[in-house]
Amino acid sequence: MSSTHAYLDTDGVGTMQISATYSVDLGALDVTVADLGRWKLPVHNALRGNGLPLITALSTSSTVDRSGTGTTVRATWSSTARQHPESAYH
Repeated sequence: MSSTHAYLDTDGVGTMQISATYSVDLGALDVTVADLGRWKLPVHNALRGNGLPLITALSTSSTVDRSGTGTTVRATWSSTARQHPESAYH
């Protein structure tokens, strides 16, 4: 996952936190990526901005939480649940 959009208005330097947890019992992989940048609405560009649509389409579930202090994307891939392209954007 990339958060390049989060830091486009800066000198290009920014931090992010990434975590991934796999549960053998649940057969699920949870991935969280958080940045401290500012949210921008996507601009159509065939070469960029495809990350969130891909996460939504390929994960079992996903959420995007955005605030004045950054954005957090959470995605879950479960081997036991049916995949569906539903997600929650806050």
